[in-house]
Amino acid sequence: MMATEASQGNFTERSGSPMGVVPPDSDQADLEEASTITPTDAKVEPSEEKEGGLRAWGVVFGAFLANFISFGVANVDGVFLRAYLGDPSSKFNKEGSFKLSFVVGIGLGLAFVAGPFSNILTTRFGIRAPVALGVILITVAMELASISTKYWHLFLSQGVMWGLGASLIFIPSIGLPSQYFTKRRGLATGLASGGSAIGTLVLSPSLQKAIETVKIPWTFRILGFIELGLGILCVILLRPKPIDPKSSEKAVQFIAFDLSILKVRGFPLYLAYAFLQLFGYVTPVFWLPNYAHAIGLSASQGANVITIFGGVNFLGRLLAGFVGDRLGIMNVLASFTFMAGLLCVVCWLFARSYGVLIVFVVLWGIMTGAYWALTAPATAQIVGRQRLGSALSFNFLMNVIPPIFASAIGSGLVQGTANMLGVDQTTPDAYRYLIVWSGLVYMVSALILLAVRFMLGPKLFIKL
Repeated sequence: MMATEASQGNFTERSGSPMGVVPPDSDQADLEEASTITPTDAKVEPSEEKEGGLRAWGVVFGAFLANFISFGVANVDGVFLRAYLGDPSSKFNKEGSFKLSFVVGIGLGLAFVAGPFSNILTTRFGIRAPVALGVILITVAMELASISTKYWHLFLSQGVMWGLGASLIFIPSIGLPSQYFTKRRGLATGLASGGSAIGTLVLSPSLQKAIETVKIPWTFRILGFIELGLGILCVILLRPKPIDPKSSEKAVQFIAFDLSILKVRGFPLYLAYAFLQLFGYVTPVFWLPNYAHAIGLSASQGANVITIFGGVNFLGRLLAGFVGDRLGIMNVLASFTFMAGLLCVVCWLFARSYGVLIVFVVLWGIMTGAYWALTAPATAQIVGRQRLGSALSFNFLMNVIPPIFASAIGSGLVQGTANMLGVDQTTPDAYRYLIVWSGLVYMVSALILLAVRFMLGPKLFIKL
């Protein structure tokens, strides 16, 4: 599932040079030319905050909650997809998996799309404005989904409205921990992005039980109120690091669509990596519950597979952040990405029992945690911390398309494989090329990232 993870408001960087610092007597034209952000909720405090502290860890927890109510919910859409097709309370069991996959796909895809818009809101009103608006949207979306009776109702509520709301929550929050931490940046970002993994761990069995007990409509209503409560706490905790006017820190330069950043060496290739690897992540997350059913497991066991994935994915994000701080962000990210793809073709492809499938999910979940924990630090390593806001906006725009079409591509692969082999779509053999596809896109994207890594430093055994 999937860390975590955009304009972050007053992102600051230590520098002995005054470049990028807006003088106090600058006029409005100078401010616009510098393209700096000073959100209204970033009050300057008299003392500079050191790494860590109550405020810093509060921001990490706020970002954790943002991930929980956005991608933690998105990661369990496979439970809803299975319920739409098989639960007696479903009004959509005649729509087919291909059409319904677009509902969950569009929700996850749009969760990456509002970067430029959320940054405009952050610039004008502060970091809490887009997050608060996002919390309202996802709450209303769940309540509207609970009363949906037609396919287009569900598409607009659970798909479009929820996805836009999740984007307004996730993108402004994911880079905030990087403002407060330097030496432990990977670990802090890993903890924050782990909210989606813990969300998966908690929500997958809970929602499956709720669907079985109170049926789909009330499950949506309960989930909406959970998102509202946690979202309010998230809004309270999130705030950018204040800038001390007496220090030599530089305010982040942010332009909504800074095309010049595409000229930074290695960054276009990193965007290609970000785009491709997400196909390998989203496809198994969507289809693992159905594959579990194909090998004879119950709906509860299928939900347990996603639950276990959520738990180990959280550990993977922590591990990737911890190891990345010591061995190098790029080194760890490329290695984990390649291993995630390799596990698909050497383990998942041959999983025909609950035990083997769990082994795959545990190992794969650990490896796939790296992207969500390390993408913000890796992006900063390529473009520089001062331009992180602009770069992350482009980065997450690359993540819009894969979730929208990954589930539909998976459905096409399952149907096509079943027709080619002359087997039923509910048998494990029908998933053969879906699994191969998931592994290949991960391994190819790892090779692309490896090229970026050697652009930054040609030596093999260096921390990078």
